[in-house]
Amino acid sequence: MYPDIHDQPGAHRDFFDIPAVGAATATGDFTIWHAPFACKVRGVAFIFDDSVVGANVNTFSLQVFNRGTDGLGVTALATPAGLAAGFVLGVNATHYEAYSIYAPTTYLAVAVGTVLSLHRARIGAGMDMPRIHGFVEYEGN
Repeated sequence: MYPDIHDQPGAHRDFFDIPAVGAATATGDFTIWHAPFACKVRGVAFIFDDSVVGANVNTFSLQVFNRGTDGLGVTALATPAGLAAGFVLGVNATHYEAYSIYAPTTYLAVAVGTVLSLHRARIGAGMDMPRIHGFVEYEGN
């Protein structure tokens, strides 16, 4: 019998990319992960591809949602205050620096097929948001 991904110890990472958007786009929901087996989510993190145009006066928020196995759930996972309230790149952040969106103290147990999504919402007008590169880190039960 050969070992499979369930048997590998330690953390696994699945990567995602969220496209850049212009000032006219206000919100977006993006599927970022689909659980390959029953596991525990250790965290979600990202970096920006570039700087944000208009970041000194405009802000946007990022939040991770647990959509369940049917993809329809609406459970918001804990988000650092700066991201949920209005993230200002250029004032409290820079591009090419890693940021945690979700970092639980107790890992989130999920069933096989659970979907996580990222919700991005523009709070101020006139802001171009860069591409986001990120990952979901998880481990076997």
